[in-house]
Amino acid sequence: MSYDKNTVEFAFFKAIKMVSIATKNYLNLIDQITRTSVVRDSGVNLLAMNHLLETGNKAAAKWH
Repeated sequence: MSYDKNTVEFAFFKAIKMVSIATKNYLNLIDQITRTSVVRDSGVNLLAMNHLLETGNKAAAKWH
């Protein structure tokens, strides 16, 4: 299904796609940080990272 580029539907789906790409990039960054850093020495707050991951997954699930 395709929409004219001037429609609200097109803008909505484009925004969802952009959020999806940004989320994937963010999760890849988190993965890189946790795989290449010793967590206790990196200053990364694991509880905060887990919270971001959980809330991001819940938000993404609502759009599927």
